[in-house]
Amino acid sequence: MTGTPFRVATWNILGRRVAGTHDVARAGAVRSIIDRHPVDILCLQEVHFYDDEPDGQLVDELSSAGLGHFVGSPLSKSHLDRSAGLGIGIASATPLSQPVMFQLSNPGLRASVRGEQWVLHDKGMLGCAVQIPDGREIQVYSLHLFPFHEFGVADNDHMVDAMWSEFWDYADKRVDSGELILAGDFNQVSREGAARRWSRNKWQFLLNDLVTTSFGLPPRRDRTELVASVFWRPVGAHLLRPPSGHRGCPTLTCAGGYGLAMRRTPVLLGMLAVVLVVLAWSAVRPYRWETWFFETVWVVAGLAVVLAVWRRFPLTTLLCTVLALHAVVLAYGGHYTYARAPLGGWAQEVFGLARNPYDRVGHFMQGFGPAVAVREILWRTSPLRGSGWLGPLTVAMCLALSAFWELLEWCGAYLVAGGDPAFLGAQGDPWDTQWDMALALVGAFAALTLLSRWHDRQLATSFRPGSRMTALASRRRFTQGSGCVP
Repeated sequence: MTGTPFRVATWNILGRRVAGTHDVARAGAVRSIIDRHPVDILCLQEVHFYDDEPDGQLVDELSSAGLGHFVGSPLSKSHLDRSAGLGIGIASATPLSQPVMFQLSNPGLRASVRGEQWVLHDKGMLGCAVQIPDGREIQVYSLHLFPFHEFGVADNDHMVDAMWSEFWDYADKRVDSGELILAGDFNQVSREGAARRWSRNKWQFLLNDLVTTSFGLPPRRDRTELVASVFWRPVGAHLLRPPSGHRGCPTLTCAGGYGLAMRRTPVLLGMLAVVLVVLAWSAVRPYRWETWFFETVWVVAGLAVVLAVWRRFPLTTLLCTVLALHAVVLAYGGHYTYARAPLGGWAQEVFGLARNPYDRVGHFMQGFGPAVAVREILWRTSPLRGSGWLGPLTVAMCLALSAFWELLEWCGAYLVAGGDPAFLGAQGDPWDTQWDMALALVGAFAALTLLSRWHDRQLATSFRPGSRMTALASRRRFTQGSGCVP
């Protein structure tokens, strides 16, 4: 099963200049190429910026060709126009959001190249969340890496290794947050070998022997501009030949995948499979049907909500793991009832306890799992990110949830079980309700104490701008359309 195919192109546009002469291209040249070879997403390198605004003629032509959404960022002064900045951008037929800029460490090389004095310009990658035709969002990065070969630097030089290490480390972190496509000017022969050496993911490289050239620049088959992806299987990769004098605007057609399957690693698919198998097993001759329903309906409802909002609100791997564990605990208790759970019976016998303690585990998880979920929602949707109030409010909401659960159990005992006290699983303990809420409170504290740092790292990697974005944004270097992204 595949999603809706869509097309991604990468194009070093050379400041909208004609290669060789460096004259400004005629009006309409960009649109004529895209009209002949339409794309859904176009990653651009060497885009000109004037006073931190993108080349207006370029943006207008992109818009008139159907790519009405643009995000870009200048990186350095242009060698083609002293009044301009030179940077990278992404144009799309569908909305762009969450721009992230990552700038590579520049070793500051200088050299005489073809009779001109060159300085190694700043390079990096610009990413955005892009809505693709089937309605999902993916991450697309337009990148431009250092042309070390132009400065006489060999592929095995330590400066090249340092760039690859920094680049692939950042790319791996972005992969952790979902589907990712890298498209742009790699400028390196050793790109695939570097990916195998420096990346922990297995990348699929497309357009391997093809080049993206700008306005007639002769192809350099040994240094390609290409597209790389961990998740996406190609339908086809084509080097398109635009009108005479404008060679080399390639278009990559990619196929989507299974939604959830393609947004995350196989680990999440494994967790989903485990939850579904345990849920199905729990429905086979449970001890009490009403108890099974009351315990597992929350698993089904939670899974439905997660899948329904996944396109817009994917969860961290840590939260998915905790939710999957909580779902297994609920399904197991629902099958046997908490008072008769075999694992609890074993613990009761081994430790000489007066009652089956499995319900204590369930109520501990009632605080442990929701604490991570509440914390993630507040971190991502409220002003509490980084606030000292994030922890206390998370704990308070978990305690409120536990109290609400006790009220539901009380009502359920009368409405579903006809007032049968066994439905509550108190096992004769008059303080069972207080124990349940206390354990949920302990679970919430435990989750925050044990997992907050891990959770923060995953949240920062997945949903916070890159390490250099704050400084760039403060200088109003991000531009979207004709304005700036604050």
